[in-house]
Amino acid sequence: MPSNRYKMLQALKGETKYGVLWAPRMDIWYYSNLYRNTLPEEFKGLTLKQIIKKLGIIYNKYLPDWAGGYKIEATKDRLLGIYTHKDIPYEIKLDKSIKRKLTENNGLVEVSYITPKGTVKGSFQMNEFLKNSGVTLPPIKEFLIKSAKDYDIVMEIFSSIKVIPKPENYKQLCSEIGDDGYPPIYGHLAASPMQAILRDLIEPTQFFIEYKLNLGRLLELSKILEKFLLDIVNAVTDYYTEPIVVWGGNYDSALTFPPFFRDHILPFLNKVCDIIHAKNGRVIGHCDGENDKLLPLYRESGMDILQSVNVKPMVKNSYREIRNSLREEQVISGGIPSILLLKSSISDEQFKNFLNELKKSYKKGERLILEVSDNVPPDADMDRLKIIGEFADKL
Repeated sequence: MPSNRYKMLQALKGETKYGVLWAPRMDIWYYSNLYRNTLPEEFKGLTLKQIIKKLGIIYNKYLPDWAGGYKIEATKDRLLGIYTHKDIPYEIKLDKSIKRKLTENNGLVEVSYITPKGTVKGSFQMNEFLKNSGVTLPPIKEFLIKSAKDYDIVMEIFSSIKVIPKPENYKQLCSEIGDDGYPPIYGHLAASPMQAILRDLIEPTQFFIEYKLNLGRLLELSKILEKFLLDIVNAVTDYYTEPIVVWGGNYDSALTFPPFFRDHILPFLNKVCDIIHAKNGRVIGHCDGENDKLLPLYRESGMDILQSVNVKPMVKNSYREIRNSLREEQVISGGIPSILLLKSSISDEQFKNFLNELKKSYKKGERLILEVSDNVPPDADMDRLKIIGEFADKL
């Protein structure tokens, strides 16, 4: 009997002989209930891995626990879009001429980068609300770039960064998960330099003002970030055979609208895909937002697996519409909206109707891994989680 690790690996490669796998990502559910002391009685005292084993499902480890158990050390460079976590197969090192200063007060972490060209500062949240909700990706409160003078300072920081491969981290991650699942290699959630600026360096509204009035400076910063991101690509490909890499994500038809995606995300994303494909690897994109109007561009991209794909009623498109918009060989991982697991949002009848509709629209042999988009919510109904597992077995 093949292990869940082997079945997940084969499914990520596009193999369908093991049917539709059920691999809900459960870290937000787990951390929230653990912190609130609200784990169901049957799971109390168990680790997430033990709970997953008890449920008989595949361990979904597409993405790291960014905050490393809510440790500031793991998120010290969150304002640069970088995390220091044992599940991430590289780390960054700042030049010794650049100093990082952190202060924490009531869940607000303030970070200053002091450089020969000046100082930039910002802040992110790591508070009780975050912990109660189980979210491990701290939201930015104040972005680093707020004025024209900040560009040069941030460019100096990224120009100085050394990306240090840590293949031993990935080896340890694989050891920890064992045969319960297959963890991809985490690369970066910014698919391109311009998306990195939009995601992590400039507040979104200000970004699009800059995009309209100051595109030259954005492109100058983007050029510096290109080398930084390519260094990460090398770090996550040079030490692995046939690497399966998470690269890019959190796309949305409004924020990363089609012309922006085509001009400022797709070219670099495809460059990364070409590098990974040259090593017989595969690329996972974290497509958890509103994908309407972006689907034709996903089809043009080198992405092999579209992960955390959401469907109606949370977004505009049904599973069938999304499947028909993509290349046949592209794998969809997702298909279960998170609200489907909430009795407060979806009635039992609506829940049954959704599964019946998915059963009708799914065609045998299509490349599909069922997972919750984006994550099993903290107040999920565990009975529904189990029912979906039984449903997947029969698809």
